[in-house]
Amino acid sequence: MAMIRLIKVLLLFLFFFLTFWLIFAISISISAHFSSIPEKYTFGNTERSGFSFNRSVEFNDWICRTKKKKGIIIGTSTAFRNIIPDSLKSDEIEWFNLGSSLQTIDISKIILETIIKKHKIDFVLIDYYPPIHFFSNFESTLDLVKNSTFELELKLKLLQNSEFHLVLYNQLFYRLIKEKMNSPIHLKEDFFGGEYIRNGYVAMKSEKAIPIPKKTNSTRKLNENQTLQTIVEMLKREKIHTVINIAPSFYSDYELSTFFPNEQKIFIIEIFKLPNRDSIFYDSHHMTHTGSQHYSSLLNSKLEKLISE
Repeated sequence: MAMIRLIKVLLLFLFFFLTFWLIFAISISISAHFSSIPEKYTFGNTERSGFSFNRSVEFNDWICRTKKKKGIIIGTSTAFRNIIPDSLKSDEIEWFNLGSSLQTIDISKIILETIIKKHKIDFVLIDYYPPIHFFSNFESTLDLVKNSTFELELKLKLLQNSEFHLVLYNQLFYRLIKEKMNSPIHLKEDFFGGEYIRNGYVAMKSEKAIPIPKKTNSTRKLNENQTLQTIVEMLKREKIHTVINIAPSFYSDYELSTFFPNEQKIFIIEIFKLPNRDSIFYDSHHMTHTGSQHYSSLLNSKLEKLISE
């Protein structure tokens, strides 16, 4: 009997808690019609940092609008800050950069799975930055759930793949309520100093690099990554041309050439020995806008050669 009473009390508490949360969330979403402040200090305004909002809004239009063959760039912030889609010039292919902050290879896989299930994609360029393996899926999942306008199916898959955090579900349900209430979106300014340009690319506002300790640049061979191989196999089944670009950093170049057997026909781009790294990199792995232009031009030259073969 004591156990039954305890269960009843817990269920009653849960009912009142969820009811209170629902009323509170609806009240905050309604208040957003008049002011951004209540939302700012409770659930948080949509953040410009990482620009997932701008990117997802433009992508939803781009995927339906473009008449050329579609190319997707995927990866972490080295993708959307270093690779300029408009610099990958082609008469047949138009590229869109779907990189996002701290996007792990697991999250890249989920994004690609969801997109190719609904849209015809002809090319995928995976911008592979190996140190991303040291990060969890949480921060990138939170960014995409809270700040992007991607569909619910993708966000639910991201939640399933991430470690359990109440804050993720708190943000998901609040954003759903906000959408149902037709509540306006209030954007919080980007603290990292970027400017959203076009097709997912974000340019650094400053051309001045932060002080980077001098170290000897080195080339490192990478260990095998099962998720990356799974993505490659998935894209091969869908007959999507796959390019893996190894993102350089100020300190290290990474070598991946031995990962895939020749019969998989995977294009791998490794741009070693970048000249004038002091003027190209803003920090240890992000480039200035001028650096991104130079790097994207080099990438385009290699990409054109690979695609034409």
